[in-house]
Amino acid sequence: MTTAPRRPDREPGRGPAAQPRMRGTICHFVTERGFGFVRPDAGGENVFVHITAALRAGIDDLAVGDVLEFDVSTDRRGRTEAINIRLVATRAGGAA
Repeated sequence: MTTAPRRPDREPGRGPAAQPRMRGTICHFVTERGFGFVRPDAGGENVFVHITAALRAGIDDLAVGDVLEFDVSTDRRGRTEAINIRLVATRAGGAA
């Protein structure tokens, strides 16, 4: 049995697009389509986030106002995206 090779560009701290862990707030999220954007606390461009990244982290849904901690990677189309996310606080202001 062969396994698919790991993609080093999708792992935190590795690959040409690897950056340090970030924190930010979801500023836009379309539940029906399963994607949105996170506004980094440090400023800069908003970062794409897909619901599959949340599901991998055991998070059932995301909404505007949720605070995340995440790694930034570059997808195969060259777009930055949030991966390895962790829900820090919910839109209601409670800790996750």
